[in-house]
Amino acid sequence: MSVTDLQDLKELNRIKQNLNIDEDTIIDQTLVSKINNNPLQIENRLKGLEKEDEFGLYLLTTNIEQMVILKQQKQFVNKERYIIPDFLVSFRLKDKAQRMFIEVKSTKSKKFTISEYDYKRLRNFCELYSLPLYFAIYIDDIIINQFSLISGKLLIEKSIQQETKHNNRKQICYTINWNDLLKLDCSGLWMENLVIVIKNGTEISHIYDKTKKMECYNQKYGGLIELKIKNKDTKKQIIMNNKIEPLIYHIILNILSTKLAKKQIISNDNITETKYIYEDNVLIPFNTFILNAFIYFKNLPKENEFSKTYLLDNFNETDYNLILHLKYYTSELVRNKHLFAFKNTPNLEK
Repeated sequence: MSVTDLQDLKELNRIKQNLNIDEDTIIDQTLVSKINNNPLQIENRLKGLEKEDEFGLYLLTTNIEQMVILKQQKQFVNKERYIIPDFLVSFRLKDKAQRMFIEVKSTKSKKFTISEYDYKRLRNFCELYSLPLYFAIYIDDIIINQFSLISGKLLIEKSIQQETKHNNRKQICYTINWNDLLKLDCSGLWMENLVIVIKNGTEISHIYDKTKKMECYNQKYGGLIELKIKNKDTKKQIIMNNKIEPLIYHIILNILSTKLAKKQIISNDNITETKYIYEDNVLIPFNTFILNAFIYFKNLPKENEFSKTYLLDNFNETDYNLILHLKYYTSELVRNKHLFAFKNTPNLEK
């Protein structure tokens, strides 16, 4: 697949959500005749491109010194021997810079698999520049939705090597299950590897008034007039107005109101309260949380529908300030014990 084909895929990924026709039809008409892949393979590549863009945004939510270069995968090399990884990243810690190539992958199953053939081609390319290979693996699950940064060397050491069906054909592969994969996560060496904890018993409420036309508005319930978060020890009330602080808290609490909580809707005349009650402790990776909050804000009002490609290509100083606000007010909730946090410290690779 050429770099031009990749650009076509990115453009399709950017505009397809605004087109009122079937996605398969779009793919059939625009790309199948041009690219030597079937529609399912193209759709899988689209999903892969989205995760690459998301990881680029994920890196931008960290507050460390870094340089990120998205590789466009244009190759003038032997493709039987080399694959160019998705990112070249340089992290600066104190007086030292750590450079690495990063390949973005995702999995929805209870394990992660990569073919020996693909791994060796990625490794061969990294060896040309004497730089280590890392994998940013997105684990997509109702509980675990995060990128884990894994050393390629450790990944292979801890994986099981066996012949299995992968990408529609039998081949020698490296396979590792989720639990073992998460133990290898070393993103805390270069990123804010904090985990937000919503404790059991926490309640988050959104209160709407049908008679109010507020900046935050729900078509079914009316204007958002008040937010509440409480647990057994603390309680916070936020009155909505046109200032930035309530709006940021609205974004934060909206992201915290997840499907893992029990939802109650209480209506009385023009007032409706949507309440989310946590019956178990819930852990959310901090940077994943900030990324989701950033994307949610950028898609307000809904008709904006900014793609992750667009957000990555157009990231600017205003976006960075928004991320700082999201981090500050989330930290305020932690400082006042409405939420809790801990640092997930990785084991250093010797």
